[in-house]
Amino acid sequence: MNNDISSRVSRIPIYVMIGVAVVCLAASFDHLSSVLKTFGYSDIVAYPLAVAIDLYILSMLFLCWQRTHWMLQALLALGIIASGSANFFAGMEHGWFSAVYSLVPIVLIKAVYLALWSISKTPNTPAASTIATPVVDKRKTFEEITAPLREELADRQGRADDVRERPQGLSDEDLRARMTELDAEMKERAQQHVRDNPEVSARELARRFKRSQTWASDRISKANVA
Repeated sequence: MNNDISSRVSRIPIYVMIGVAVVCLAASFDHLSSVLKTFGYSDIVAYPLAVAIDLYILSMLFLCWQRTHWMLQALLALGIIASGSANFFAGMEHGWFSAVYSLVPIVLIKAVYLALWSISKTPNTPAASTIATPVVDKRKTFEEITAPLREELADRQGRADDVRERPQGLSDEDLRARMTELDAEMKERAQQHVRDNPEVSARELARRFKRSQTWASDRISKANVA
């Protein structure tokens, strides 16, 4: 309940910014239509053309939001220049200060766009009380990774006293070859287990063979392909 209220409250600034953009578009439309009528356009042409210019700017803002490309940015700049110049010209009737101040609507539209774009690119950070402690998958050492293989190798060699000790009489190359053989056999057993139990999950398979979930997922995919 509290999270739902907090989520709604957090959206209020977004709604306010959208309202600001709508008001600025209305002001820009008024400036554009008045300038177009000053240039001799009739009402039936001036109003749709003013709407078209504002819609052009909105469409360019949307496209720039979707993907960043210099051509889209240039087209957006052209629309802003067209609208901004019309706003500036409309304000010149009352002096330079009025002309500069008439640029506020178009500037605010761009500012609202940048603010919303920044919000959309910022990941949400949940409250500290709702943050679940992630399970850290620590990188296993070579000893931990090869422990199951060495245990099985020790069992085959009859060395149950210390599974960590390398079997006597085996060179490094022989040990690596045995471990590769055992690894392949373990993979095959895991894939056979998946074929016999199609509903088994990666977590259950990893727990059964004492391997990582990534390894188990790979075995499941290989078994399904086979």
